[in-house]
Amino acid sequence: MALENGRGGVNCAVFRNERPDLHRSSELILAAEPHAWAKWPGERRLYTYVDPDRTRRKRDPGRCFRKACWTPCGRTKGGLVILEKLLPAEGKEVAMDPP
Repeated sequence: MALENGRGGVNCAVFRNERPDLHRSSELILAAEPHAWAKWPGERRLYTYVDPDRTRRKRDPGRCFRKACWTPCGRTKGGLVILEKLLPAEGKEVAMDPP
């Protein structure tokens, strides 16, 4: 799926933690990634949008994605933070940042 900036990828808007009392969001994101890569073979990028106005002030916007090794790569015209994760090189495991 091509974006207005010419970059494509899979929008992972459905990565959501419904039970934060039981699960760390970053762990759920890491568990969902292989399913996204398998569902959309050939895609090399996962991305999501985070509204900094709807996150806790003491936290980085998209903290759970950042803990799962996603990186900020820009902002939308409306001010949303764009975070992405690129397809790891073949045979390379992706480690999670320590909590």
